[in-house]
Amino acid sequence: MLHAPEGISTNSHPFWYAAVLRIYHAYIQHVGPNAESFCPKKMEFLLVRWLGLVPQRSFGTKAAKLPQIGFVPETDDYAFSFLDPSLIICGCHLLPSFIDGRTSNLLSMAGSLARPNGEEDDWVAYNVGM
Repeated sequence: MLHAPEGISTNSHPFWYAAVLRIYHAYIQHVGPNAESFCPKKMEFLLVRWLGLVPQRSFGTKAAKLPQIGFVPETDDYAFSFLDPSLIICGCHLLPSFIDGRTSNLLSMAGSLARPNGEEDDWVAYNVGM
């Protein structure tokens, strides 16, 4: 869970959600004209699979519903990306929406590292515990 970037509409949800798939680190050496040091520095980054809000679902105290999110389909250019770990606020508890069931339409590869071992489909949606 991380803060949505500034400049997004005031009516939008204040947080973005992602599932961390892998944690990586690499030693990076900056050699450009503005380099302060040529010593390699350790850089950490995360491979994430993004989740987005379920469209046309009201949530909040007035609606008496939790926000509902689901994985972004693999056909979206931004379904997966790398993320700076320092942007993460905290983990959050996602409750599968059992009534919506499961689907394999969001990610076609059954043996993908985007899913836990042995799973061949995803929950259609999750409720964000608050």
